[in-house]
Amino acid sequence: TSVCRGRIMEKEEGHADKWLDQGNAVCSTETIDLHSRRDKESSKTWTRKFVERFLMNRSWYFPRKDKNNGPDLSKAYAYYEHFTLSRYLTNSDDDVHNTIRADPWEARKTELYNPFGTSTSNLGEFGIGVGLYFTMLRILAIILIIAGLINLPNIIYYSSADYKGENNNNFNWTTSGNAICTQKEWLACSNCDEENGRINATTPEGWTKGWEIIVERNACPRPELALGMANYASLIFLVMCFFLLGRYEKQREITLDEDKQTAQDYSVVVKNPPPEAYDPEIWREYFS
Repeated sequence: TSVCRGRIMEKEEGHADKWLDQGNAVCSTETIDLHSRRDKESSKTWTRKFVERFLMNRSWYFPRKDKNNGPDLSKAYAYYEHFTLSRYLTNSDDDVHNTIRADPWEARKTELYNPFGTSTSNLGEFGIGVGLYFTMLRILAIILIIAGLINLPNIIYYSSADYKGENNNNFNWTTSGNAICTQKEWLACSNCDEENGRINATTPEGWTKGWEIIVERNACPRPELALGMANYASLIFLVMCFFLLGRYEKQREITLDEDKQTAQDYSVVVKNPPPEAYDPEIWREYFS
C-alpha cells in the first residue's frame, strides 16, 4: 500500500488563489475522491473523458454501476492519473519551460505531462539518460529530414520515366526513388566466355543470336554529375552534423546533470588508493 507523504490542499470557497491545508495526504478513499472532484475537464486524459461521458453508465461496460459500495470508475481513473502517470507541479506563476516532476503522492496542484507539448529540457526530470535520449532523437530526426531534402532531386530523377523508362512494368513503391535499374537489354559479346553469357539463348523478346554469346546489361541512362554532387553534399552534411552533435551531447549532459541532483553529485572517486586502505571506517574518518 502506497503512502502519500504530501498535504491535501483544497481551494477556499470564494478565493481562487487561496488554498486550505486539509492535513496529511494518504492514499485513501478520501484522497482519491478529492482528486476525482478537483480535476478539471481540460486536465483529464481523453480516455477518462470518454469513459465518464459515454461508458460509465452503460451496464454492458460497467455491470456493477448500481451496486452499493461498488467500484467507482471516476476514482479509479483519478488514481491512475495521479499515482501512476507522471505529473509536474504547477501554479499561477508556472514556467512551462522549467517544470518540476511531482511525486506520486503529491497533493499540491499538478498537471499531466503533455506528450506533444513537453519540451526536452523538462524530460531531464526523469533522469539524464531520458533527457539525452529524446534530445538526440529530435535532433537526429531534423538532421535526417534535411539530408532527405538534399537528396530530393535524386529521388525525383530515379523515380521518373527518364530513368525507369516509359513502359516500366516492374514498378514497386517500396523501391521507387532508388537507383535500381529495371530496364534490361541483350547484346552480343564477342569477348565474353560461356561463364559470363549465354550460348544460343532465347531472350525475353523472342529472338536469338544464333551461336553467339549474348549478355544482359542495364539499359538505364548514366546518372549526371549533379546527382553525384547531391550525394556528396548530403554525406558532407551528415559528417559535419554528427561531429557537432557529439560535442553538443557532452554539453547537454552537463546541463541536465546540473539541473538534477543524483547520488553521483555526492560521490567521491579515489583513483590511487593505498593497497592497505580497504577498511571503510578508515575512509569515513579520513573524509569526515
